[in-house]
Amino acid sequence: MLYNIAGLWLYYESENQYFEERCKAFQMEISEKNIEKCDICISAASYKKVRRPQGIEVMKGAEPAVIRKNPPLEGYYIYSLLPTFENGVLKRDRIPQLLDTDPNWSNIRIKYICDDSLPFINNDCSLSNWNEFSSFLLAGVAFRYRLIKKNGLLIHSSSIEYKGKGLIFSAPSGTGKSTHVRLWQELYGDAVTIINEDRPAIRYIDDMPLLCGTPWSGSSDYFTNKNVPLSGIVMLEQAPQNSIEILSGPKVVQLLMPRCFLPYFDAGMMIEALNTLERLVNDVPVYLLKCRPDYEAVELVQKCLI
Repeated sequence: MLYNIAGLWLYYESENQYFEERCKAFQMEISEKNIEKCDICISAASYKKVRRPQGIEVMKGAEPAVIRKNPPLEGYYIYSLLPTFENGVLKRDRIPQLLDTDPNWSNIRIKYICDDSLPFINNDCSLSNWNEFSSFLLAGVAFRYRLIKKNGLLIHSSSIEYKGKGLIFSAPSGTGKSTHVRLWQELYGDAVTIINEDRPAIRYIDDMPLLCGTPWSGSSDYFTNKNVPLSGIVMLEQAPQNSIEILSGPKVVQLLMPRCFLPYFDAGMMIEALNTLERLVNDVPVYLLKCRPDYEAVELVQKCLI
């Protein structure tokens, strides 16, 4: 199947009902000509066993593990270890899924163990095939790093369109991003569209920073296939009184950088990502909103857009 996500053409080659259902809003017409133009091609297949890859562990103790391939090979392996019990002892020695990528993150292979005994429980409590769900998540990892190669970033945030303008609200988990978005919906109704409630993409297309929907939205099912001009970035902070200020200088990067999905394991890609981040904070106003969860906080941000 072929998909257009944040302007990137993604070809996914495998039977995966979960992926197809999740990404149906992004689906494109498939043809040999379109496939040749793809930015990222992903294939997934099952194996009786996925062997631990050879290479250099570049992030000690990270979960999932990131392994740089041994020369002359280039690229990375990314995998998690599955907890198992043996004689009452907990071990983590089984690889349930593995991502194999080239250095440009354009050609991806996903290997997963053939094990239908591991269901995943969705938000609606229905059961989905564990292998299909895991492959969907790994495809999201590949997408966010390919996005860096194409002048973009994935940012942990809730995001909306308001009267044609894109806004993202970012903060550590539990600060109230989703609550703030709900207040926007209650106050402004149909003038607000949720773009993505957890992992929207920001990408420069024709020198314009766009807020883009993606199908990867954490535990939330709120996302849409829409690209709109990004008009503001709002960093949220809980406070007893509402106030807003525009940020500049090092404080902007200090607050926003930890919210970005960055390739700390690859120095060259980090430079690409930070260049995009620097460009972004120079082009788009970044605000610090200290707030209570109420309509007054929403109105403070809305007035900045007028």
